[in-house]
Amino acid sequence: MPKAKCPVCHQRKGKRVCPAQGGALICPKCCAQNRVRVYDCPADCAYLGGEGSLRLAAKRSEDFSPPPLQTVDALLNTLVESAPKANLIGEAEPTALAALEQLAQLSEGADTDGAVESALWEWIVLGAQTPEGRPLVDRVLEKFPRPLSEEELTALEALHRSHYRLLRIEEFQDDRTRVTDRLGDDELTVSAPGLRDQFEVGRTVGCFVTPTDQGLSVMLGAWGLPEGGEEAMLERLEELRDESPLKELLLSEFITRVSIVVPLLIYEQLSEEVSPEDSPPPFL
Repeated sequence: MPKAKCPVCHQRKGKRVCPAQGGALICPKCCAQNRVRVYDCPADCAYLGGEGSLRLAAKRSEDFSPPPLQTVDALLNTLVESAPKANLIGEAEPTALAALEQLAQLSEGADTDGAVESALWEWIVLGAQTPEGRPLVDRVLEKFPRPLSEEELTALEALHRSHYRLLRIEEFQDDRTRVTDRLGDDELTVSAPGLRDQFEVGRTVGCFVTPTDQGLSVMLGAWGLPEGGEEAMLERLEELRDESPLKELLLSEFITRVSIVVPLLIYEQLSEEVSPEDSPPPFL
C-alpha cells in the first residue's frame, strides 16, 4: 500500500511522524523547513537534531533563567568530545586562521601545564565565529546527531551569554572567588573552584564567564597573564580596539565580540618574534 502524501505540501510522501501535527506523517522537506519556525516542536522530537535545538534555544532566549553549573559543564564536555579542535579551527573566520594555527603550534611546546591549550580550546568553543558571524558552538551543534534535552537547551542559552573577562584574584572564599574585573574595575564574586589550585591572590587571569545558578562561573579554565604583564595587556587591548572599526565599544564588549583578539593577545605573549609594530591586527 503506497504511503499517503504529506498533509503540508500535498506533493511528497509523508515519512516522519510529526508530534506538532498531531502525529501525522509529513515529508522530510516540510519537516526541515517548518520545524520550530512554524511548528511548536517538543524538545524531545527525534527529528529536531542539533540544528533544530538551536532554533528552540533562540526561540526561548527571552525566558532565560540561569541553569545549574553542573548542567552547563556537562554540555560543554559533550561538545568538546564531539568536535576535534583541528576541525573547528578550519571553520573559524578567515582572519583568525593564521593566528590560531600559530598559537596551536606554540602551545604544544610551551611550558604552560596545558593552560594555553585550555584557553585556546575555550576560545574556539565560546568565542570564535564562523565567516557568517555565528559562534562556533552553533556550528558544532548543527552537526550534532541528536536533539538537546530540555536541560541542555537551557545550558546552551547560558553558553550564548558567555563573556570574556580579565579577572584579578582578590580573595578565595571556599568555592567562590572574589575578583576585580580589570576591563571595568567592577568587583565580582565568581564560582571557580579550580582557580585556587592554579593561581595565587593578585594574579590576573583571562577566561570566559557564564551565568549559572551559582552566579558567574568560570567554565573551562583560565589563562594566567604573565606576572607584571597586566597593564601591558590592557594597553595592548586598548590599542587594538582604537585601531579597529569598533573603537566605540567598551573593552569588555570588544574582547568578547571580536573573536581574533584573545588568541592574538595570547600569541603575542608566548612568541618572542611577534612585535605589535610588525604585526597589525588581522581584522583591520
